Amino acid sequence: MIGAALHALGQVRALPLAGAIACYLLGVLAIGVRLRAAAHAVELAIDYAKATAINLSGVLASHLAFGGAAGEVARGGWLVRAAHGRPDAGRRALAALAVDRVADGLGIAALAACVCAARATVLVALAPLVLAGAALIAIPRMAPLVGIPRLLRGVRDALPGALAAWALDLLRLHLVAVAVGTPLSLGVLGGLALAALVGGQAPTPGGIGAVEAAMGAAGTALGVPGAGLVSIIVVDRALSLVLGTALGALASAQLVRSSPRRIV
Repeated sequence: MIGAALHALGQVRALPLAGAIACYLLGVLAIGVRLRAAAHAVELAIDYAKATAINLSGVLASHLAFGGAAGEVARGGWLVRAAHGRPDAGRRALAALAVDRVADGLGIAALAACVCAARATVLVALAPLVLAGAALIAIPRMAPLVGIPRLLRGVRDALPGALAAWALDLLRLHLVAVAVGTPLSLGVLGGLALAALVGGQAPTPGGIGAVEAAMGAAGTALGVPGAGLVSIIVVDRALSLVLGTALGALASAQLVRSSPRRIV
């Protein structure tokens, strides 16, 4: 199987791979749209460029430290800075992240439906919705800040970005699969995307080890040929780790340069 996987990697098609890279970049922009809408719901006025940079900084943090948790801490920290010294900056940042997570959770629900359509285990498909559930619990605590109706409007406004991000994620995986000569059905693509999401919550830099194991287990359960599965995982993970780290470093540097400096 390893030999076949290496052969497949040596035959990667350039055009689908370029399309996968483009999908990753567009997905980054879609998540920026989602985060901007969430921030505006709690009266944090940031533009698309800054929202995208904040998200990418979170990606870098997750790749360098403890996975998704580190990314959320980094994004929250930059949102606090965006509040420009307000006494309730921390609560506004948490509220923005809660809105963002709920919108993302609705996108995950759509993705889970794709997996269920492929007759995968329903519990595995629905597991990531715990993230959205936690955000729904958190949102009422933010009610005194801006009110539930405003927060829910924020979820509504952030939803197109969330759905676009997951659609682009599936398209990226599809193009990677085509690039290595192993095209997959929509349900199987959804299963791999969900598995990567679950693995990414592990406290390892970039989810390394956990994401690959989760995608491997999901792909095997959904009947993906071993050699093709290995090739898909290697190419997709290399793409996301390299691009995410590089773009995250550039975005973090830009955020640092543009941050207001305290006068001592």
